[in-house]
Amino acid sequence: MSPTYVPNDSLEQVCFLTAALVETGVYGVYASLFILNFVYTACRREVRDDTRLASKPFFWALIVMFMLVTFHEFLILFRVIRAYGLGLGADGTPLSYLRQYERWDNIAHAALLGIIICFGDALVIYRCYIVWGYKLWVVALPILLFLITVGIALTLDVWFTKPFTSYDNISLIVDFSYPINLAQNVLTTGLITLKILKQYHLSSSTGLVSTNRVSLITVTRIMVESASIYTVELLFLIILYFANSPGQFIVQSALIPSIAFRSSA
Repeated sequence: MSPTYVPNDSLEQVCFLTAALVETGVYGVYASLFILNFVYTACRREVRDDTRLASKPFFWALIVMFMLVTFHEFLILFRVIRAYGLGLGADGTPLSYLRQYERWDNIAHAALLGIIICFGDALVIYRCYIVWGYKLWVVALPILLFLITVGIALTLDVWFTKPFTSYDNISLIVDFSYPINLAQNVLTTGLITLKILKQYHLSSSTGLVSTNRVSLITVTRIMVESASIYTVELLFLIILYFANSPGQFIVQSALIPSIAFRSSA
């Protein structure tokens, strides 16, 4: 369990504002890459018949993810304007506004974080399922971890709107959320990478490797690098969370577009 939290209002206000700026910057990079990828995919004229069934749902799921992340970015800017610009907090300070959990934007902000994490995890598990030739047993453990994550997110959403126990009790659940998410991310990324490399070595041994070698290595590298960024962020978030540092809010905000980037890479 994390140590007793000692509030530092001034530092928290700076971290919340910095978090908004960081998420906006990372979102700008993600949105640019998404639009370029969307245009490229939409303009492709040749789609293999055996991948059409799998790629179509995934393509539309990525659009939904983009909409969720964009709405979260809107909420971030909306809250910053109302808290820091208009000073609508109970005592006029930004932090007093951000701590008013009965406000719809604060509720939506917290709920959307769990939705985006769960949706991104589901996409990665689905990709792993496809890569391994629709073998359910391969993704059994990731699915179990995913269900635990969903259960934690729902519990926190309910507690956030209607606290049914003390913060000390609910923090026991929160303590497990990020480590479980990290374990699932490492597991699914490792499974996908393992399958791609196994397929490459199989093709090499049978003499079927041609110009696809470069593209295969490139795809694997991009996928691993995008997942690595998310993994490093999770590690920092876990450290800051258990240290009770308000810097966790900055990393958490960067995590939102990174989840979407990991899912689409």
